[in-house]
Amino acid sequence: MENVIEVRDVNKYFGEEHVLKSVSHTFEKGKIHGIVGNNGSGKTVLMKCICGFLKPDSGVIYVNHKQVGKETDFPEDIGIIIETPGFLPHLSGTQNLKILASLQKKANALTIRAVQEQVGLDPDMKKPVGKYSLGMRQRLGFAQALMEDPSLLILDEIGRGTSTYDGMAIARAVLEYAANPKRLGAKTLFATHYHELSTLEDKLPNVKNYNIAVKKRGEQMIFLRKIVPGATDDSYGIEVAKLAGIPAPVITRAREILTELESEGVVTAPAAQKEPED
Repeated sequence: MENVIEVRDVNKYFGEEHVLKSVSHTFEKGKIHGIVGNNGSGKTVLMKCICGFLKPDSGVIYVNHKQVGKETDFPEDIGIIIETPGFLPHLSGTQNLKILASLQKKANALTIRAVQEQVGLDPDMKKPVGKYSLGMRQRLGFAQALMEDPSLLILDEIGRGTSTYDGMAIARAVLEYAANPKRLGAKTLFATHYHELSTLEDKLPNVKNYNIAVKKRGEQMIFLRKIVPGATDDSYGIEVAKLAGIPAPVITRAREILTELESEGVVTAPAAQKEPED
């Protein structure tokens, strides 16, 4: 099977923090690859390196057989959403998309109108993007990623900034749309902290799960900075909050509330964890 993305022994540091640790992985053509990991595990940094927005400190990355940073500064024919999409706040969604489309001249006015309707936005809306809700900006970002009919989609944290169920619904709908060959059928690299989405590997064709490895011993969590096959067993949100310095009484109460929500069936209890290798 042909590879569309190859990551070879990539390392990235921010000061003394080793964010990507000898990451090596290949992503096959014709599939949707989901990377699931907790906040701070390095998903966004990896995607920025793949897109050419960040330069690795060592290692190489190939996209469509071209080395990023050497044979191409930014990979061609890809649609990208990383973090919160940025647009000109004083212009409407349609005006923003027309400006972006003018750069490569691949999308015309009809296409710009159609992609907004596909993601649930009104192309005739005059409201400036600066007054959009975060969810509306997410939808506009997805329209921008789709409008030039890319062969590769790189999507980071779709649905972030909305309520949990809204965000998960948006993320799942995007995956289903991308996986449907009658709609888009694009090769897709998709990062999310919604570990519940890992069940889509069994429901959609050509979807494969990967996760950013974590080792947890008792209440201690260690980021291993490696991509490994399979789904993550938990989102580790409370553990990340603890690492961020949230006061101990708040962490303790959060664990109690999570246990209550799991017992009520509001959220799913995590599966038993398999210890990753160092």
